Amino acid sequence: MKLVAVLVVVLAFPVAALAASPTRIVRTSPFTADGALRSGLVIKDRFDGDCYAGSSRVGGVYTCSGEHVVADPCWKDPRADPPRFICQYAPWQRRVSAFDVDTVPDPPDEGGDTRGSPWGIRLAGGRRCVSLRGAVDRFDGHYLSYTCGGTLSLVDSVRRGGAVWRIRTARYHRASGYTLGPWRVIATGYFGRP
Repeated sequence: MKLVAVLVVVLAFPVAALAASPTRIVRTSPFTADGALRSGLVIKDRFDGDCYAGSSRVGGVYTCSGEHVVADPCWKDPRADPPRFICQYAPWQRRVSAFDVDTVPDPPDEGGDTRGSPWGIRLAGGRRCVSLRGAVDRFDGHYLSYTCGGTLSLVDSVRRGGAVWRIRTARYHRASGYTLGPWRVIATGYFGRP
């Protein structure tokens, strides 16, 4: 009987040691609480354009366009006069774009909660992935929802079963297209803050 108890403890230990930490939720915007551009962010491009309420990635913010560029998500710069919007492709990106506009659009619907899909994901192991917008590729009944650079993508929706979130991976192969990969643990889910 003692041997069985020791064996159970030894076999259970690796599983407990590999148990994933709870998924961390980060809410972010390019501005500090007092309206200043966050430290470390640099405006890399400036455009004259138009912005409209709504984003396909973040609730409660904007999408901007101008000079053959569409940027999403974008935030109204609370300190700028004349009006300006700051757009950030990924939550960890340090280089942002500025859109100078003539007319400020109506405010977007409230949003920014964490019930929707994250804007960005950091997988356990450190790989970062950003949500795709617009029309996306589909294969074998799955749709691409995040790009991670290179050949790795994330597919379908985030599975939020408890404190540890997971998502399915896919790899792109030039000769054969996408193949479904394993489920991966999400270490961090990034959500935009209006």
